[in-house]
Amino acid sequence: MKQKLLDYLKSDRHYWWTASVLPGLYLILYTYRHNFFQVNSVEQLSGLALLFIAIPSIILLVLDYFFKKNDWDRKKLYFLVFAIISSIAISFIRYRGFHLKALIALGIATMIGVFFLSRFYKAFTLLLAAMFLIGLVSWTPYFIEVFDYKYDWIHDQKWNQQTFKKKPNIYIIQPDGYPGRETLRESYYSFDNKEFYNHLENEGFIFNNEYRSNYSSTLSSNAALFTASHHYHNYNLTHNELPYAREIISGSNQVLKTFKNNDYLTSFFSSSNYLRLNYVESGYNLNNIQSKDLDFFPKFRADLNYMEDFKAYLSQTKSDQPNFSFIEILKPGHITPGKKQTLGKIEEREEYLKNLEEVNPKLEELITLIKKHDENALIVLVADHGGYVGLEYTGQVYESVIKDPVLRNSMFSALFAVHAPSDFEPYRRQIKSSVSLFPNLIAYLNDEAPVTDSDDSSYIFIKENGERQVYRYFDSGGNHVTEKVN
Repeated sequence: MKQKLLDYLKSDRHYWWTASVLPGLYLILYTYRHNFFQVNSVEQLSGLALLFIAIPSIILLVLDYFFKKNDWDRKKLYFLVFAIISSIAISFIRYRGFHLKALIALGIATMIGVFFLSRFYKAFTLLLAAMFLIGLVSWTPYFIEVFDYKYDWIHDQKWNQQTFKKKPNIYIIQPDGYPGRETLRESYYSFDNKEFYNHLENEGFIFNNEYRSNYSSTLSSNAALFTASHHYHNYNLTHNELPYAREIISGSNQVLKTFKNNDYLTSFFSSSNYLRLNYVESGYNLNNIQSKDLDFFPKFRADLNYMEDFKAYLSQTKSDQPNFSFIEILKPGHITPGKKQTLGKIEEREEYLKNLEEVNPKLEELITLIKKHDENALIVLVADHGGYVGLEYTGQVYESVIKDPVLRNSMFSALFAVHAPSDFEPYRRQIKSSVSLFPNLIAYLNDEAPVTDSDDSSYIFIKENGERQVYRYFDSGGNHVTEKVN
């Protein structure tokens, strides 16, 4: 093998795939290892293969034909193609897309390198081939795990095949990272939100001030919400998010199946493409995240015109068919995710509260639109988690156990308010966390007794010594605890 490699390095043989295919293969392998659940669709794999393998290969083969015909230095061509594709791949890995300044800098370096490094291009391709093979071998267990992932944490719910006795129009409005009423008054937020609360109360909303999220991120929280089940962060440290969470939330989950079985028209509206980032097939009859809003390399967008889309939807819906709508607004959000980007506790709080003040009128507008369309609609205003104010950055919550109860509230306390008929009141009182919302809502629609046995505990994972340790921060009664979970 060693001699064959030496012979290849010394020979005048050139293999097109070493310069045009290898960089693309490594990019795809690296991307799937580090962002699998954001790129695990046929559309994205096809796009990556087309851009980084097929097109460069065609270009190289055409140019190589002319280089051979004119007896030009093919080493320069192969180095140039290899370096350009590798540069673009590095840009995509680093910046999740084309980064003009980085590409210009790499382009200049490549042009200079043609004159000094082209004779070494085969060594570069061998190095990349070795990196690809090492990555393929070392990451194979990861890919086996994700392709063989079990959904055994999702419990079958008895209401899957039940027929509703009541069929009101239902609207679930979810502002991202909006803490509960009491938490906003506490020291870290110290924010007067009376005007917004008074508006909701005047519109007939009732608050659940003790409501909490079971988990502290959008994906982990909503996966629990739409399955009425706990996953306990039961996934390996190598995953940077809950496996297939978008498929669970935006796809065909038990909640959507139940409403569809009862002839509901289901719809999803969002200010962002986040929940369909990987082209997940929507389980809703209608949604406002279209293919044009998605990219084969996951690129987060938060500029979708959900309000106009929702207005158009309301104007077109038929009065003889009940509606279930989930409306997600990625504001106020939360403080900066990473340590390098943080502005510090004070500035992060100020930025967060600006976003909160911006989203309040949007929530009021949505409520006005819904009530104008149907004054008897059942409207649930429910956040996915808190805003993390009081921390330097959100990543802190995964670094060590937090014992400050006020900080814990900042993470898990979530806004919950409901506009519903008076006979919903016993059910409202039992909705204390994400996992107990739909069991009680569906029990109400079935004329069954409120569900009182949900596990309303809240969980988080901490990265300790290279391992994921799961802790319970709140028990089912809402008491602060610090318990390691096996």
